[in-house]
Amino acid sequence: MIYSRVLHTEYEHPANEDGEGAYTVFTVAQPYKLNFKRSKQFCIQTFAILWKGTVDTRLIYIVEKALIAGALSPVKALYAAKGNLNVIYSNDLDGDDYTKLYQSWSKLGLGVWYDQWITQFFNETEITHERGYNFLGKIRCILQQHDLGIQPFTSEMFLFHEEWTPENVFGPDCAERACADPSKDVTDESPSDDDDEAFPGFYDGLR
Repeated sequence: MIYSRVLHTEYEHPANEDGEGAYTVFTVAQPYKLNFKRSKQFCIQTFAILWKGTVDTRLIYIVEKALIAGALSPVKALYAAKGNLNVIYSNDLDGDDYTKLYQSWSKLGLGVWYDQWITQFFNETEITHERGYNFLGKIRCILQQHDLGIQPFTSEMFLFHEEWTPENVFGPDCAERACADPSKDVTDESPSDDDDEAFPGFYDGLR
């Protein structure tokens, strides 16, 4: 499902028979580091939203507001229920930067449409020690199953990275042919009839 123009839906977990446990994992381009300072690298952030019953798009609104305000970077998971906005944040956040996280998200919670959510904060370390089947226990499982947080965006993470490897484009024996004649670059070979069949019409404009 598409929730936002800036948030990419990475994974969606359905609800159980009781209508509970549904969550969505999102990725977004993140220009800030955990300390709220601009990053010199191009990074992406992965975080999760645990839904209470049906999807509450006000959480999407809050996330977008946090992204604009530069306050999203330390967040790993969110859950809203019973007038509370629960924010699970990175264990790597320094104590001095916690104040900005607290102030920003407390304001965001109070500004939700048609309601006022009191924001509660949980360090991810607290979640790993949580027991039981409340929402913290469910978020603990999400943290264990998904690599949430910020990381540099590299070419290995491109969606079609594996599809365009030489082996997939020129055949599994391209490495052997290159070893047999090191002076020859197999990637410069003229397309064969097999290539025409694999990519019909693709090479017509190149000849």
